[in-house]
Amino acid sequence: MSTIRSILFVVFTLWLFLAVILQFTLLYFILRHSPRSFRIFKWLLAYSSISQLVTILSCYFNQFGIITNVKPMVIKSFGLCRCFEPRVCFFSYVIIVVSTYFSNTAIFSTFYFKFRSVKTVALRDSHVAKFMILIHVPVTTIIALKVWFYQEMVPFFDKASEDPQKYKSDEWSIFAIIDENARAFPCLNLALAIGAVWLPVFCCFLRKRILNQVNMRMQRHSAIKRSQHSTFVTGLTIQVMIPSCLYPLAYTIFYFYYLNDMTIPLVNLYNFILIGVPPLVDPIVCLYFVTPFRKTVQGWMGKSNSQIFSTSKAV
Repeated sequence: MSTIRSILFVVFTLWLFLAVILQFTLLYFILRHSPRSFRIFKWLLAYSSISQLVTILSCYFNQFGIITNVKPMVIKSFGLCRCFEPRVCFFSYVIIVVSTYFSNTAIFSTFYFKFRSVKTVALRDSHVAKFMILIHVPVTTIIALKVWFYQEMVPFFDKASEDPQKYKSDEWSIFAIIDENARAFPCLNLALAIGAVWLPVFCCFLRKRILNQVNMRMQRHSAIKRSQHSTFVTGLTIQVMIPSCLYPLAYTIFYFYYLNDMTIPLVNLYNFILIGVPPLVDPIVCLYFVTPFRKTVQGWMGKSNSQIFSTSKAV
């Protein structure tokens, strides 16, 4: 193993342990320290955390990188799944995409139900169930595109089964080849790009509506109560903005290198940062901006349960 690969192995392994510990810590707080009033938010936070755990493990297992300076373009695995046949790496890649979508869906759903709650609208279980089913309908499009992508890769999988050493080395293995006739991969990228655009747009719209409700219709509540609502929304906004900033940058870098027949330096690190940063940062954001969790941590540290008063009134 080269020196660079050895360094990356250490970096990825440290990331794995830190991210998993943070996610399990967050799950502990969600299950043990959520107030009764949380109800739906408790399960949405848990849903997002579990989805991110799946993303973390799948991402570490695969560590994929898209090689843009070869024709046809190839997707390589630099992780543990390089030791397995290409189909295994392909399915772990599918799991990464779907679990990331589920996590983003959970954040959007939390925004929506927060908006409903500050409007003092009763959240019936039937309404919650209908919304959660509806919000997951787009994932069928992602899965359908993945099935299409898989069908286009079947001839390659058959070739790789006949001569596996041709498509792998000690440090990587190829699990997808995308030629000029491929249609599924560009369509999949387009669908993911659309998802990366609509999520921040709708969440920012809901953020504005929530803060308007908090500032205008909750005057009878204490300043501390209003601050708790605003603080919770601020945490959700940060969770949305992290991937929303990373994804456009990632697509810009990818197509710049692809159109100029250049390869992205340390391509697996590039994809790892793109997918791995949100699951690492989100637990810290939740533990700080969700008031009951922050109070518990401050109590353990022997500090007073100070409030974070938001300046959102000016927003």
